[in-house]
Amino acid sequence: MNQKKIDISLILRGVMASYVVFWHTLGYQGDIPAIINIPGRVSVWFFFGISGYVISHGFFHGKYRFNWRGLREYFFRRILRIFPLFYLLSALSIFIIIFFSLAMPFNWIDIPAEFFAIQWSHSYALNGVFWTLGIEIQYYLVAPLICFIIFKCGRFHLIFSIIFLSLLWFWPHLANQWFGASYDNRTTIGSLQFFFVGCIMAMLTTNTSFVEVISHRYILLILSIFGFSILGATAWLYQNALGDFWRLTGALMTLLSIASLLAVHIGVENLNIAPGFLSRSLMRIGVLAYGIYAWHGILLKYFAMFQDEFVLTYLVSLILAAVSFFLIEKPAIAFGRRSRNAASH
Repeated sequence: MNQKKIDISLILRGVMASYVVFWHTLGYQGDIPAIINIPGRVSVWFFFGISGYVISHGFFHGKYRFNWRGLREYFFRRILRIFPLFYLLSALSIFIIIFFSLAMPFNWIDIPAEFFAIQWSHSYALNGVFWTLGIEIQYYLVAPLICFIIFKCGRFHLIFSIIFLSLLWFWPHLANQWFGASYDNRTTIGSLQFFFVGCIMAMLTTNTSFVEVISHRYILLILSIFGFSILGATAWLYQNALGDFWRLTGALMTLLSIASLLAVHIGVENLNIAPGFLSRSLMRIGVLAYGIYAWHGILLKYFAMFQDEFVLTYLVSLILAAVSFFLIEKPAIAFGRRSRNAASH
């Protein structure tokens, strides 16, 4: 990693990945104050928001073009980013199942759902945490269209975005009332609101006045306090009033927190602040966030020694994430960049 300035979005990815591991090992027991005990679901929603921001930023700032060549490059790089580790850990899960003579948790008919994310309500037998990756994969398919529509809305793009976000936010309630769907909506359409708030924040980076305003240090301080306060309140709500959390309130509070902290990211990025030791270390964890998240699911599912052991689970997940990043993810990313450079000549 060669980061010359602080990347708050990368730090947030690392923090949220760490919180998912903590929640799955200790946090769910409720033994620490709720306002600093971020539930796994809220952390995952943050992942979605950051992904929505990063991908949309690429379209709004010309990294990806709205043409065949640009879309081909976009999908190629998305495939290289998510599938190598996804398939590695899926294969490892199958090996563990065979080695320990466990029952295979799916049939041949389930292969499209398990390995290609062809399912509506996401559930993965080999590694339960992969439900979020299935939603990410499906979002990658619609992200270019969403960005293109916003782009074509011209000066009305913000009005359209707010209306569309409101509809996405209200959808889980409608799905519950009309179809009896659970508020725990592990579908792409149910999660799209979190990707889309990231998309809105990426769109706002094209407005230089907005970027300059939020780059003032006092504004950044206010946004940081607001974002983390709302995040803490959301965590408290989840652990003390779960019904209210699921009935739209938790999602709304998370959307506000994502928007605020992504605004902090935009402002800090504009200031070009060089990272110190702490911020650089946190960004390194952010780089490994995908691996930490994916590996901890394997450890908890197949090895009893990791149950309720946060420190052990986190350290082993971190080490395995670093190994898989340098052996699998980093070469795949580099291959994508070389392919892009070759295509541009």
